[in-house]
Amino acid sequence: MIQNQRERMLAAVADVASAASYNEMSVEDIIVTAGVSRRTFYEHFKNKEDAFVAAYEEASGRLLAAVRAGYESREGFADRVRAGIEMFLMLLAADPAFARMCIVEVMAAGPEAVQRRNEAMQAFAAMIEENAQAYL
Repeated sequence: MIQNQRERMLAAVADVASAASYNEMSVEDIIVTAGVSRRTFYEHFKNKEDAFVAAYEEASGRLLAAVRAGYESREGFADRVRAGIEMFLMLLAADPAFARMCIVEVMAAGPEAVQRRNEAMQAFAAMIEENAQAYL
């Protein structure tokens, strides 16, 4: 049940940030959308920034894993990169709230969120670099 509450709160962060914006989002919006108590929210997160960063890490980790699986399913540099990009775009198109959170709202969510975004971008770049090195 506790994990389910956390997952609902993480999903609510994406939904709320997409419906309004990070700056307009409040803890109240998250708890109402997730259907949890304020106490439950604060058992998991310090504040809305902490919740946003956790939601971003969860989402970007899943996205990175799916992109890696997509590109590892192919052979050759171009086919692998194409498969990775197709997976990336397919996942973003499948969940617009998730896409907006990961691409747009992360830039407004404070320095820690921007740092996590930069780390995610570096991980994607490293994946492409690793792929390029394998086919030189």
